[in-house]
Amino acid sequence: MLLPFFLLLVLVVWALIDSEMYAKEAIIHGAVWAVCLAGLFLVPGYGVAFVVPVCLQDIYLLIKLVGNPRAF
Repeated sequence: MLLPFFLLLVLVVWALIDSEMYAKEAIIHGAVWAVCLAGLFLVPGYGVAFVVPVCLQDIYLLIKLVGNPRAF
């Protein structure tokens, strides 16, 4: 359940090191990550719904880093 959250951190750090992402974009991804992680633990019964945005961010970053960077 926590794997998408860990993967997002790895992808953001990877993108920052490769200069594929600016710090402002990393802050936005980090803020969404923090809200979703808090929602996962603080919203009883519906916490799993906060995993979906993180998975979508993971897919976006994977396409940006590994695939075509001009796709989005």
